[in-house]
Amino acid sequence: MARIASSRLIAINNVLTTVNDEKEKKRYLNLIEKDLKNEYEEKLKALNMRQGKILIKLIYSECGSTTYEIVKELKGKTSVVFWQTLARLFTFNLKWKYEPEEEKEIESVIRSIENNELAVN
Repeated sequence: MARIASSRLIAINNVLTTVNDEKEKKRYLNLIEKDLKNEYEEKLKALNMRQGKILIKLIYSECGSTTYEIVKELKGKTSVVFWQTLARLFTFNLKWKYEPEEEKEIESVIRSIENNELAVN
């Protein structure tokens, strides 16, 4: 899911660089948000707490930005403050970064997937 997020973010940013009108950008982002919710909301709701925390870190690993930075860039400061506050209520932090040397178990799973030693749905 983190790789999908990364490729989607690249595509979104590519489109946004061609749009000069702020209203058009907002309209486009709202359309994308609606599409993403339709496609991924149930999958994200099905994640347990540990999987959600790992996803936040892997998004950082794939995108080079924290989920906090991504939401702030795309939806603005008010929105990111809301989502960060909500995340903190559930012991999450949208500013988490992925540190491979500290996440040996996750890193091992990633290597197994990359080496086709572990299948992913």
